[in-house]
Amino acid sequence: MRSPTSPLPAKAILIAAFWLAGIFAATLTNPGALMAQIEDEGLNFDATIRLGIAFAPDFEGSDDYSADPLPIFHFRYGNFFLSSSRGLGVNIIDNGTFTVAPAINYVFGRDESDNPILAGMGDVNGGLTAGGRLGFHHGPLSVLMDLNFGLGALEGSTIDLGAYYSVPFGERLTGTFGVGTQYATEDRTQARFGVTPEQSARSGYPIYTPGEGLKHVGFSGALTCDLTQAFDIGVFGEYKVLTGPAEDSPLVHSGSRNQVRTGLTLGYHLR
Repeated sequence: MRSPTSPLPAKAILIAAFWLAGIFAATLTNPGALMAQIEDEGLNFDATIRLGIAFAPDFEGSDDYSADPLPIFHFRYGNFFLSSSRGLGVNIIDNGTFTVAPAINYVFGRDESDNPILAGMGDVNGGLTAGGRLGFHHGPLSVLMDLNFGLGALEGSTIDLGAYYSVPFGERLTGTFGVGTQYATEDRTQARFGVTPEQSARSGYPIYTPGEGLKHVGFSGALTCDLTQAFDIGVFGEYKVLTGPAEDSPLVHSGSRNQVRTGLTLGYHLR
C-alpha cells in the first residue's frame, strides 16, 4: 500500500531544515560572508533571454520525439531572480564559492493527448514546488543540489544532484559538461510512471505501483559561442537513462528508458 502524501507542515520543516543547514555550511569558513554580501550587494539588474528549438521525447519515457519552441530566461535584480529553470527565488548566499537560494518553481504536468502510449492514463497535474538550490563552486567546477517539494495538486518531491565543468575553447567559445541524477519520492513516481487499477482498466496496462528511488542518471553538454557582447548562439544535448521505479513502468516498456534531448538557442544578454 502506498504511503499517504506528506502533510504540508512536515514539508515546511524539511525545507526550513535544509536552508538552515545550507546557511550554516556556507558561513562556517567565513562567518562574515553573508553580512558582507548584504551590505555590499548593489541592486544591479541583468537579464539573459534565449529563444530556440528543442527536440525531445513527447513525454518522459517516450520513444517518439517532437520539436518544440524553447524559451529560456533568467532575470536578476540584486539578490532576487526569476528563471525559467529555477523559478522565483532569492540568493541568500552567492559569494562565488557557495550558493544558497530558496525558490518557488513550477513543474509542468502531462496530458493524455501527448502521445498514443498514454491513452487511458488520464492527465497528470502540474503545480508549484517549494525548495531551491544549494551549490558549491570551485573554479570551473560546480556541484549543485536542487530540491523541489510538491505543493497542492503536484504530488511528490524530487532531489537533483549534478556536477558541471566549464571549459573555454578560445575567446568566444565555451563548453559546459555535466553529469547528474534525480531521486524521486513514491508519490512523484506513482503520478508519472504508475498505473492504478482504474488506469489499467482503461489503458490495458498492468497495474504498477512504483516506490521511491533514483529515477534517472544522465549526461549533458553545451557549446556557447559569443557573437557580440550582447548576443550568443548555443547548441546543447542531454542523454539520460531512466532507472529504478521509472525503468520498470509499463509506460517505459512501451516507450524507451533511453531519453535524448537536443536543441539550438540564440541568446541576448542585458547588463
